[in-house]
Amino acid sequence: MAQLKVKQILDFVTAVAAQPVGTATSTAIATAKTEAIAAAESKDVLRAATAVSNISTAKSEAIASGVASISTAKSEAIASAESKDVERAATAVTNIATAKSEAIASAVSADTVLSTAVSSAIATVDGRVTTLLNGSTAALDTFGEIKGFIDSLASADVTVFAAISTAVSNDAVHASAISANSSAIASVNTSAQTFANTAESNAIASAESKDVLRAATAVSNISTAKSEAIASGVASIATAKSEAIASGVASIATAKSEAIASALSSATLLTNALDTRIDTLEGQDITQQMGIFETPESFTIANSVISTDLGLKVFINGLQIHANASGDGYTTLDGRLFTLVTLGYVIDADDHIVVYGVKG
Repeated sequence: MAQLKVKQILDFVTAVAAQPVGTATSTAIATAKTEAIAAAESKDVLRAATAVSNISTAKSEAIASGVASISTAKSEAIASAESKDVERAATAVTNIATAKSEAIASAVSADTVLSTAVSSAIATVDGRVTTLLNGSTAALDTFGEIKGFIDSLASADVTVFAAISTAVSNDAVHASAISANSSAIASVNTSAQTFANTAESNAIASAESKDVLRAATAVSNISTAKSEAIASGVASIATAKSEAIASGVASIATAKSEAIASALSSATLLTNALDTRIDTLEGQDITQQMGIFETPESFTIANSVISTDLGLKVFINGLQIHANASGDGYTTLDGRLFTLVTLGYVIDADDHIVVYGVKG
């Protein structure tokens, strides 16, 4: 800022040489104000750009956080539902296996009872047939042979015949009982198988029905968890976005206020400095004089000027020569004799030399 003030003051002094003091003062002040305002606006633009960048960063971070929360909630809900589905499926398989085992055990138990009853009936009939044929010969070990033998008996043997007829009749009854028992056994086997099949089907249907219900519940739970997670994430994003925008607006307002205050402060300082300079210049007599050639490295002017004045300017053939500060330029002790130092060339009487300065 100090360099800016020096430049503005030098520009002002340059302008004074070509026009009245009043006009130069107005132009210099206007130029200083314009440059100060431009500097302030440049800072406003930079701070506004920074604030917009901060808002964008905060928005991106808020959206990323919300998306991560939604993804995490969704993953946890799905994992929980899948875990419950696996547990329920395992329970259903166990229930089916238990029902099937119980049905088979019941059928085997019924078959065992029936098999025992049939074996007992067969043993009874076998005993009776054995008793009937006890003591018979090879020629009388069938019912046909026995009937032929009875037909050949004399009437005196009617009693024996009657006994044999009774035995034969009893055997027919036993045979009928055996047939009935066989039918009963077949019927019991069929019933037991039917019972086992029905029990297995019922167990499977019940387990599948429960699985369908549990799957529907799991899907509903997943959907609910997903909706809640999305709603929560959207709310978080909206809140973060609002906070970021509010913070950004506040930052912009603060930056603008600070920039305006800084610009006003700078303009005030500059105006005060210019006022002081103008007050000083108003009592001075700025002149333009032609230089008089003395030697190839020096020249003089008719009326001396203030050598320490910052507005002192020297021109040779239209080229401005600055005061010696780094080993080259011009030097003057009395404001009348000017010595040229290390210019790289020398002057002569034909050179056009002009000096602007305040009379001493």
